Amino acid sequence: MFMGNEIQVGQMVTSYVSLADSSGLSVQQVRTALAKLKKTGEITVQTNRHYTLITVPKYPEYQQTDNRPSTDNQHTDNTPITDSQQTDNSQVTTMEESKKARKQESKKSSKAATPPSAPAREELVSRFGENLADAIMDWIAYKAEKRDAYKPTGLKSLLTQIENQTSAHGEQAVIDVIRLSISNGWKGIIWDRIKSQPVDQPQSNNPFWEMLQEEEAREQSRYDANYGNY
Repeated sequence: MFMGNEIQVGQMVTSYVSLADSSGLSVQQVRTALAKLKKTGEITVQTNRHYTLITVPKYPEYQQTDNRPSTDNQHTDNTPITDSQQTDNSQVTTMEESKKARKQESKKSSKAATPPSAPAREELVSRFGENLADAIMDWIAYKAEKRDAYKPTGLKSLLTQIENQTSAHGEQAVIDVIRLSISNGWKGIIWDRIKSQPVDQPQSNNPFWEMLQEEEAREQSRYDANYGNY
């Protein structure tokens, strides 16, 4: 379960930033790759302001392994079953049992790795505001992707820490350090990298914020020009 939604087999919750970080590609290259896979029908992509859900429609087919003996090796008469056939059938049975065991182990691991439900966005918005709430949701999703999801106590501590850092350094400074920690693949938010910003300083007067906004606008313009029709 993620944000109240059940994630099915063959689906993945992620974000463009996380995919770029794990693959070594740029965000634009990730978008290009996903656009091509969507066009060929290999995947479907659902995106909202919180996360991206990627689905591989034929995922079950890709997992199937045909362990049946070749028809060339089957007897077409009523001759007794040979030791060779018994060995082949035993191997097939063993492989099937091993396959079932792997599936059961995979289910156990998946259940153990399932993160607790993330806090509702409305709750975060009422506490931190929309921009910081979005950054927090991205961080929680990023941690879940790395199989290091927060437990309730850890999540409560994180939100309290973010609240204290926001009071001390300003909202945008906290957003920037969260984004920086995600882009660098850090295990935790490195608060030592935070750059204080007066709480009452508008974002429009922050040169770093303006640079990010301009870069995002240019990137979106290039994406729309090349892939707007997909």
